[in-house]
Amino acid sequence: MKNILTLVGQGIESGAQGMLLCDWADHGGYAMPAPSEYSYALGAAASWSKQVPSLSEFEKAFMILMEETHLPQIHSLLSSIYSLPGLWSKNRSQCVIALFDEPLMGRTITGPVPPADLVPLQDLPPKVSGVLDEESHHLMRPVFQLEESTIRSIGEIIEKVEPLVRSLVDETRRRQYQWITEAFRTMVEKVRLGRKIRGRFLDHEIDTDWLLDVEGELRLLSQRFTLLQINFIHVWYSYATTSEIDITLTYFAHGLERLDYLRRWVAKQRIAMQEHREPDYALATYETAGYRSLPTY
Repeated sequence: MKNILTLVGQGIESGAQGMLLCDWADHGGYAMPAPSEYSYALGAAASWSKQVPSLSEFEKAFMILMEETHLPQIHSLLSSIYSLPGLWSKNRSQCVIALFDEPLMGRTITGPVPPADLVPLQDLPPKVSGVLDEESHHLMRPVFQLEESTIRSIGEIIEKVEPLVRSLVDETRRRQYQWITEAFRTMVEKVRLGRKIRGRFLDHEIDTDWLLDVEGELRLLSQRFTLLQINFIHVWYSYATTSEIDITLTYFAHGLERLDYLRRWVAKQRIAMQEHREPDYALATYETAGYRSLPTY
């Protein structure tokens, strides 16, 4: 939002005759369209009036325009997630990386702990180096792990958002924000379960009953992931033709395959224990086939 106001203001001062605001939908357009209404409206308000409005004035007008009294509060709560430790990253979403990340070996589980002096929207601390991933065109922030305190905070924020989302008047808009909250909840459950499995194996604290419960949890998580994919498709086709939907559906396909592989691997460890053989406590036989989450540039 700050970029829109700053750049449009500079354009007005320099005598610009118009402005172009783009929603690039990087990496296949995995986000819901409805939240972009806010930036579209802000861009229009600034460029059409030839003066930069204050955000507080704009949000009052935005509520009237959309006939949705809770939208600014929903946006404020959701955006606060990206001020939590290690989550803000330029031009990408750490939460989406976590959603599609490898469930047992992913960087949002095994990556570096975010340092205490890491600040959102600011340069990396002196002792933290940027990372040049295989697809990167420039140095990026490292993918930090999502600690339990961060995961818990995300869950608490979503609990506050959900009743506000249910109060949205427009059905299409409400369905999209419900998809967003469900995506956050699925991501939280996935990261938390992956960390629990890793910890229990590495600490040799597993038994057959617990492993059987984990297999059930992974089946339910795969079901949630599949429903998230189905609802994504419904929203997509309400806005667009096939276009590049294959890119995002490939992310879902990879995510589901990794969950299925993890469930089958856990089942093998359970069978080993039932046959009085030692399970793979060190996770040495767990194969990722080089899988990483969606592109990170």
